[in-house]
Amino acid sequence: MSIDDPRVVADDSDPLFQWSGPWFTTMDFVGDLGNGSPFLNTLHGISSNGGLTFSFRGTGAGIWGSLTLRNDTTLGPDPNWRCLFDGSEIPHPQWLPSGPTSNYMFCGYVGAAEGNHTLQLNAIIRSGTLYIDQAQYLPALGADIGDAWTQIGRGDKRFTYSSDWTSSKEGLLEVDLHIWSLVNL
Repeated sequence: MSIDDPRVVADDSDPLFQWSGPWFTTMDFVGDLGNGSPFLNTLHGISSNGGLTFSFRGTGAGIWGSLTLRNDTTLGPDPNWRCLFDGSEIPHPQWLPSGPTSNYMFCGYVGAAEGNHTLQLNAIIRSGTLYIDQAQYLPALGADIGDAWTQIGRGDKRFTYSSDWTSSKEGLLEVDLHIWSLVNL
């Protein structure tokens, strides 16, 4: 399958991830912390220092997961993390959550030259647990992505929508369904 502008989604069980440290796996252990359930219902978690490397061929990537952040004004956030793209540190791309959060982007970088890249996350943990759910990456233009999972954006030109579809305040596309059910007794 070759499409113009896919975003490939790699579950935490994908071999593109390399794990270092005492990571453990779980199936939907943290459930929905407010922003949706884990992709394919799997997570890698860590409760002490460790790291991961996500390797891909393309122009950018991000790593998503779940956490319950505790923010100590003296010691800083727990759990905490550092991200590196091709060995250079990159800043946190989002706000730090104030409570339990799922589908949170820990690291992200776009706009790299097309090629082989690594996105690395180093977990710095005092007492909390950090969970990794997935990575998403922009593959090289025209790359054969096989049967990989892809994210479809609402601007994808391969799809057209009837006038029944509307944009929500979160920027999602929604449709009201009116379903009738007939039961023969």
